[in-house]
Amino acid sequence: MKKQKEIRDLFDRLGRMRALVIGDLMLDSYLWGEVERISPESPVPVVDVKGEDHRPGGAGNVALNLRALGAGVSLLSLIGNDETGRQLKKLLSGSDIDTDFLVVSHGRPSTRKTRILGRNQQMIRIDREERQAIPKELEEEVLARYKKALEAQRPELVLIQDYNKGLLTPAVIRQVTEAAREKNIFVAVDPKKENFLNYRGVDLFKPNLKELNDSLGCRLDGRQYDAIRNVLESLHRHMPHGHTLLTLSAGGVIHFDGQEMKHFAAHQRKVADVSGAGDTVISVAALAMAAGAPSDVAVALANLAGGLVCEEVGVVPIMQERLFGEAARIV
Repeated sequence: MKKQKEIRDLFDRLGRMRALVIGDLMLDSYLWGEVERISPESPVPVVDVKGEDHRPGGAGNVALNLRALGAGVSLLSLIGNDETGRQLKKLLSGSDIDTDFLVVSHGRPSTRKTRILGRNQQMIRIDREERQAIPKELEEEVLARYKKALEAQRPELVLIQDYNKGLLTPAVIRQVTEAAREKNIFVAVDPKKENFLNYRGVDLFKPNLKELNDSLGCRLDGRQYDAIRNVLESLHRHMPHGHTLLTLSAGGVIHFDGQEMKHFAAHQRKVADVSGAGDTVISVAALAMAAGAPSDVAVALANLAGGLVCEEVGVVPIMQERLFGEAARIV
């Protein structure tokens, strides 16, 4: 009962937090159907479409995860002056995400990923996007919106979600992290290869194993714990930061605080789709740490949440009550 009360108290604190998400926003579209024949035009399966779904992805999915945990959430990102951008704004507003700080670009399209699924198996993905770095005038507009968001919303957490779509330039990253640190705001980042070593001084740095290998030229697998520790120690020396949370897919997660390293094994799940699991992991870990949870508790919750969303098809946020029910039993 004591542990259950401690978990409930933590979840209550999560519901009183305010978070600002900055990063690459995209629309995840799904066409669902059945496959019963091969096309006579080419040896490819024919999907008989039965349904269609659209969800905010990337930084949008992080925002949805934080909101599902009860936090108040503002989102700063870039959308195009197009139907996809308008659809994203409507979906986010409908989920009680503050979209007042979205920047509309008249020269770039909104990012959209369309997945075609047959019998719940992804068959193909079609991407519409532009990945080059945003120009200086857009950088200045993004940073101006960021400063307004900090003053207006006074968040306890700034979460940076990087998908290498061009929004997070080195200048944007540097000024975002510096401004947050000046205000003693907890800063977490989900990095990608392009800017991997630009996140000096953040509180939580959450790569996955592939990103770590690609960015640092390693060839580690998730069972080489001594080698992983050496790499994480080197990473902390070259890019000082608070916590590293390394996700290992089916291998669970590794937490390193600069001194101690601990492996959290994955919970047994019936995996339907791993899409969006990393978004959930960083959302839960960052919000819990920013709310004052011990790092072991925050990481255990995040590891549990990442496994739960893998039971769902498509990119979906974790729901607070489901996570609480499992956490009170396991954490």
